Amino acid sequence: MEKQEGMTLTELMISLSVFTIIVAVTMTSISTFSKAFTSMDATNQLKSCSQKAINKIGLRLSECKRIFQNTAADTPFLLRITDIETPLSNSRLPRIIETGSLSPGDSLFDASGVGNSLFFANTEFPEILQLSSSYTARIDCYVFNYYYLVPVSGITIGNTPALKLMEWHSKKYADYKQIMAFTDTNTRTLIINQLKNRQIDYAWDPAATSVSSAFYLLEAGNPTPSVVSGHMIQKDTYEDMTKFARGVIWGRYKAGVSPNTGGAFNTDHPVPKYAIASQNFPSGFEVAITGPRSAHRVFIRMVLVAQGPSMLVAFENPVLTSARNLW
Repeated sequence: MEKQEGMTLTELMISLSVFTIIVAVTMTSISTFSKAFTSMDATNQLKSCSQKAINKIGLRLSECKRIFQNTAADTPFLLRITDIETPLSNSRLPRIIETGSLSPGDSLFDASGVGNSLFFANTEFPEILQLSSSYTARIDCYVFNYYYLVPVSGITIGNTPALKLMEWHSKKYADYKQIMAFTDTNTRTLIINQLKNRQIDYAWDPAATSVSSAFYLLEAGNPTPSVVSGHMIQKDTYEDMTKFARGVIWGRYKAGVSPNTGGAFNTDHPVPKYAIASQNFPSGFEVAITGPRSAHRVFIRMVLVAQGPSMLVAFENPVLTSARNLW
């Protein structure tokens, strides 16, 4: 019988040792690649989410009618919006510095004017109303927009609640001054009736400085809108602009708007950069407005972060856009 050759114990031990080394090297390479891939993917998602949010805000700002700021006259308008989640504590609107600068090193820069929310009304497509076979009326309509930060329950980043950026839009409001510019009461009645048929129930006076005299009820058959001193601005749509923040990839990352950095939580994009930090204000959504009313410069700096088991990824998106404030 032919003798069968086998492996000696020494050869077996050497083979196992080589195999163990190969497995260890392979697993290390896979782990390194996995971390690099998830980090890259998280960064790409931060970029994509940030750009989409900024684009949506910029589009509405391009049709701006009136920007509300952090003043005693304007903040009461903000208090009239309905059906919102509770904003991040210490949130506030920016204060418009017409002759200011957007460069922190400039003597004209005023950090106290920087806010972390944005509230403005933009012009929607006008309503073209057919009053007769040969006569039409054009009435501008407006939508109120509010962008602000909200803590996310159950998710923490940097040992603080994660933050999401919310967008709130109102229903359409007709231009009160344009309606009243028609002196004939029959014409106004036709206009109001047609606006009502298009689910536009209220009018707004863009030039009103007091919220108690800014909103009017449109009633079918009544040529004169009646002022509603306690009117609450009606909600139309409401959306989370950073909804990706519930786990970016494979559940490894949790993400959202960056909290203030410092201490044990630091990234390549420190927060704040323009505002004066106070507790959780401003977090990673800084807004500053300068320039004359005919051509405001609205500066928005958004910093998003994604935090994984062993790494932290941040992305900064600073944008400067123009907006009118001609009310």
